[in-house]
Amino acid sequence: MTNLWTPRRANCLIWALWMQLSRGGYVCWRQSWYGWWPHAVWSLDRHVWWEYVPTNFSGRLKWWQVLWLVLFSGEPRIVERDKL
Repeated sequence: MTNLWTPRRANCLIWALWMQLSRGGYVCWRQSWYGWWPHAVWSLDRHVWWEYVPTNFSGRLKWWQVLWLVLFSGEPRIVERDKL
């Protein structure tokens, strides 16, 4: 799918809810692979899931860094099936 909304700064929840409001589809919650916080993903057909992730992310975060990531520069990517 092309032409997905790519905001300058957002987070996974804002992105997924906007995609659902503007294009329909489904929003699903899962635990983030990088910490204890939840992560939102979006799908139009429940077969291909998309997520909004930071463009420059080095790995695991400490708890105080989560607050900094409320809004970040990112891009939509397809969620690999084993990470859903």
